[in-house]
Amino acid sequence: MKTRQTFIGFILLFLFAFQVAGQENRTLYFTKELKADMSQVKYEKVFKGGDPIYGLLVINKTENSSLENVRPFSSVNDQGTRGMIIEMSYGELDQSFDGQYAWPVNTTDQRLANPYFAFTLVPAQITNPNAQMPRQLLKILQNRVGKKTNIAIAIEGRGNEQNMAVNAAFTIDLTNGMGSWAEMWKPYAEQEAKDAVAASAVQKQNDEQAAATAAQAKIDEVAAEAKVPMPTAKMNDPKLEAEIKQVIQDFLGKDNLVYKVVIGENDWHYNKNEFGILLNRTLWFWTANKDLKTGDCMLTNRYYVREEHISAGTFSKPRINSEPYGKHEWYQPCAKISGGK
Repeated sequence: MKTRQTFIGFILLFLFAFQVAGQENRTLYFTKELKADMSQVKYEKVFKGGDPIYGLLVINKTENSSLENVRPFSSVNDQGTRGMIIEMSYGELDQSFDGQYAWPVNTTDQRLANPYFAFTLVPAQITNPNAQMPRQLLKILQNRVGKKTNIAIAIEGRGNEQNMAVNAAFTIDLTNGMGSWAEMWKPYAEQEAKDAVAASAVQKQNDEQAAATAAQAKIDEVAAEAKVPMPTAKMNDPKLEAEIKQVIQDFLGKDNLVYKVVIGENDWHYNKNEFGILLNRTLWFWTANKDLKTGDCMLTNRYYVREEHISAGTFSKPRINSEPYGKHEWYQPCAKISGGK
């Protein structure tokens, strides 16, 4: 029986070694403390508020146990460097990840010559206030106090032959609060507040500049279009003009005041179907009106009236149609189109 157990154990050990070899000899761990003697490092799966958190990419002991011998690092990429990207995904326990953050790492030859690669997620204390990684993670976590959060880390090493990818996950338990992380977050929060004020001031300045530019452009456009002459009526029918003026006033609504309607055609257009049956008639006209919301006065030839044929030369009341294609709208001095009113 003992011989059989020994044999089974040998088989399992062989399978484990085979599996490790098939993973290109790399493993990702997390720890609260980095030591010179890597055999003394304790790996963690759960961290609490205030704990330092370090990541450790380990190349398992082989004849050539260094990162530079992992295939994606064996040659430079298109930019002439050996690139590494660390990507962090995060989300509450038992839920899908709801956010992601990635940052590049400079993989120097010196770093690659080691059998491991260490990186910092949250240090024991902030010594570099410009470090984006602890700032980003603390920003995420300070909104999750009282909860447990899953953190998944994926590392990609990018060469021009193939990509290397390794990933692992751990949990941050904030049910008892942020601990010393709360104090670590304060200078970042203060900086973010200052950045927000500065960004708001820049945005206000940009908005004011854009508004001034738009206002000047409008002044220039009004000045140019004021030279457009008022059209001459081609049909003398005061009754029809008054009827069209009322219809276009109803169409444009109470936010517009129609000053003038000018009929720009000599007669109606009579439209028939393929059997020669009269369907309707249309008539183009010019409208001079004021937008009471903006105060702009406009001249346009976008609109026309249409009357449906009823029978024996009898037509329905006119209704407004618009045709924006090939038509125009010009700014005009209000006094010009209102007769000086």
